Amino acid sequence: MYRKSNQSSITLENFQLLFSGKLSPDNRWVIMAELIPWSNFEAEYAENFSEKMGAPAKPFRMALGALIIKEKLGTSDQETVDRRNKLDKKPRTYRNKARKDYLKIAKKRRPSWKERTDAIFKQLQYIKRNLSHIEKLTNSGTELSRLNPRIYKIWLVITEVYRQQWQDV
Repeated sequence: MYRKSNQSSITLENFQLLFSGKLSPDNRWVIMAELIPWSNFEAEYAENFSEKMGAPAKPFRMALGALIIKEKLGTSDQETVDRRNKLDKKPRTYRNKARKDYLKIAKKRRPSWKERTDAIFKQLQYIKRNLSHIEKLTNSGTELSRLNPRIYKIWLVITEVYRQQWQDV
């Protein structure tokens, strides 16, 4: 079974990236995607599937895109799938646990110096974990300069405050 997708309506301008970034028009995959007549090929692809029987097939754009990426990067089928799954996996942030730990100290009337420094150290560890995830993304090719300017500024402030606080611990 094949269900025609609405992905042909996705344009470079309305495509959403992680961290509110934008796709670069100079990106090799964007340039290649503009060269492919997706709608012509999708009609031919849909003819290969029954309209009523079987599980729905993956969208044509995903199937051909994965094949092109596989060939361009010289990876096996499994490596291509693993690469996609790795990008889709959301890192753990421990946001709720960090908040609980913070509130445990913040609600105390007079936390001791040791309790306060331990709590600060713990919060810095949570921030360190999140910043390391962002660093992994940048190492894999994500450009932080493409972030929404407000979010980019917040990220810069967080990294600077983290660096300053780490010096004091």
